[in-house]
Amino acid sequence: MYRRTRIAVLTALVASATALGPVALTQSSAAAPTATCSLSGLLPNGKVHVSGGGYEPGRVFVFNSTELEGASVEVMNGGFTLKDQTNGKYIIFQNNKQTECLNSPAVEKPGN
Repeated sequence: MYRRTRIAVLTALVASATALGPVALTQSSAAAPTATCSLSGLLPNGKVHVSGGGYEPGRVFVFNSTELEGASVEVMNGGFTLKDQTNGKYIIFQNNKQTECLNSPAVEKPGN
């Protein structure tokens, strides 16, 4: 009699795990997108454009560690673009996370 009870309980547990397994996988793959940042190539005026995507709505802090300057930027639809910025190494901060910009810094200078 106990054997039948154990088999029934184990069958129910296996069925539940099998049914909920795909749900758990779907939830983990639906995580927030990874934040990214990149710099344009060096422009003729010696400046760069800084672009980012995958951020949460709100504000990000854009920091140029080469020039030790920064700006607070409003993020719309997960992304932002800052035009004509000083060339340097950029790091973006939001919600205690930081993202280093790709192509940072652009090393060529006009006229060299």
